[in-house]
Amino acid sequence: MKNSLKTLAFAGALMFASSAQAETPKICVSTFDLTNPYWVNLVNGAKERAAEVGAELIVNDPANDNTKQISALENFITIGCKAIILAALDPASTEGVLTDAKNAGVKIIAQSMETPVADIWASADEFDMGNTIGIEAGKWIADKLGGEASVLVLNNDRIPQMIARKEGIVAGIKENAPNAKVVADQAAINTAEAMAVTESVLQANPNLDVIVSINDASALGALAAVESAGVDTSNMFIGGVDATPEAREKIESETAFRASVDNVPYENGIMDVDFAMKLINGEELEYRQIIPVKNYTGEE
Repeated sequence: MKNSLKTLAFAGALMFASSAQAETPKICVSTFDLTNPYWVNLVNGAKERAAEVGAELIVNDPANDNTKQISALENFITIGCKAIILAALDPASTEGVLTDAKNAGVKIIAQSMETPVADIWASADEFDMGNTIGIEAGKWIADKLGGEASVLVLNNDRIPQMIARKEGIVAGIKENAPNAKVVADQAAINTAEAMAVTESVLQANPNLDVIVSINDASALGALAAVESAGVDTSNMFIGGVDATPEAREKIESETAFRASVDNVPYENGIMDVDFAMKLINGEELEYRQIIPVKNYTGEE
């Protein structure tokens, strides 16, 4: 994939070079937290693409602090950024500063979180992410479990986007294993919460076959719980979303963690810079730009 991306990047560099401005355009990026591998990979993709197209990439890490992010956005305007790629911690609170940016001619790319006054919104579709891992779980149930299974879904219904992701999970399972039964649908957004929830659900449902989570952190907690309980995991399926390094390691080690959704952050970063350059150069783009995702099963 890296070779094909480099070829794509070179072609893109030639395309953008023909319309490059006299001064190097500044593209500014602010994500959630650069301790998160997803955002690190996205920024790395953006850095490589910016170098190819002759743009200067300026990166802010607000470390999950909304006040710091707003301050960074104000600074982006001051230093003359031509485009801002923003994963907003609190989208509503950005409206004022982003309106100021738009009035100053700055192009706004909302990354993942839909944001007021953005020129475009670039994101994987939440339902699609859930559906992708749900389909993988459903196929496992059909192929390994005779089409029937007891399923635990680990959710985060406090966030609207995560509700859509959960709905995608359930729809994907039912599409391929209509007789599977969701015996529990409970909130667990991190490893510790997922361990506690899974332990409780196992007590009530000792024949639990499948656990699907809206993220990898919770899926890893579920894995720790079933392994600690001494459950026979030879035919168990655990799936998550994000394809983090730790999740990949568990998948490759042939544990009960079978698959995770790769929301392609590196490629996403490349695409974000492409969008920024197109907007800077006066192109009009559709507001919604869907980023495709795929399952990671360790077989690639």
